[in-house]
Amino acid sequence: MKHTRYLDIFLPCSNELKEILSAELFELGFEGIWEQDEGLHAYIPVNDHKPEELNDLLIQYGLDPNGVEVTNMEDINWNEDWEKSYDPINVLDRCMIRAEFHPKVEGIEYDIVIQPKMSFGTGHHDSTRLIVELMLDMDMKNKSVIDVGCGTGVLAILAGKKGANPITAIDNNPWSYENTLENAARNGIEMKVLETDIESFAGKGYAIILSNITRNINHQHIPKYAGMIDAGGQLIMSGFFEHDFDYLNNQAIKHGFRLLNKVISEKNWIALHYEFNG
Repeated sequence: MKHTRYLDIFLPCSNELKEILSAELFELGFEGIWEQDEGLHAYIPVNDHKPEELNDLLIQYGLDPNGVEVTNMEDINWNEDWEKSYDPINVLDRCMIRAEFHPKVEGIEYDIVIQPKMSFGTGHHDSTRLIVELMLDMDMKNKSVIDVGCGTGVLAILAGKKGANPITAIDNNPWSYENTLENAARNGIEMKVLETDIESFAGKGYAIILSNITRNINHQHIPKYAGMIDAGGQLIMSGFFEHDFDYLNNQAIKHGFRLLNKVISEKNWIALHYEFNG
């Protein structure tokens, strides 16, 4: 197993900043984010770190660069480290998201096996679980689905297990692109996986769009989604808090979407389910 020298950079910040900071850090070349109550642990290869870019980002969001803690993590093996702490995720006793070393649980409708590669979407984050919860009761058979910001590919894989076809998964992070390809094969799901961002993507005619990203990026993408989705198509978004509802909902209504449902976690994360009326 190849080992890589990483820096663990701890950034103290509020809950309100965690999502947008995570997105910004990925743009700076960080390859993994771990949320804690007090802030974010962000991981980047030693040779890729540019302290001046990180300082500029922190100042932009009103954070003190002097509060950052940097630890050199030599020879970290991500898969080994992840396997020590990863627990399977059970969503409503209907969907199990687990690693290969976890035993299969009988009686589960949708069994998903993943091996993350520094990608978001293991199922532990509230936003992923909320979208899975909404997907469980959706009719996806023979419907075209796109997973935007696919991470590990877990949402696209669930869509495939529910009979969706064709399936497209896109992410501009190379780790996520590779990881989704591997996890799709691991679960026997056929899909098109692209390393790209939504701005560069020209696909249209989707029946279902899944978007587990951040508050601001979801807001920015809604007009694009309106041009990608069929009339009567459905959009599920998450990656933001309950207090962001009006901000996202007003943008969705403006662009022809009608709210069907919403679910909220105990930590006040929210997922929104829309129908597109054009």
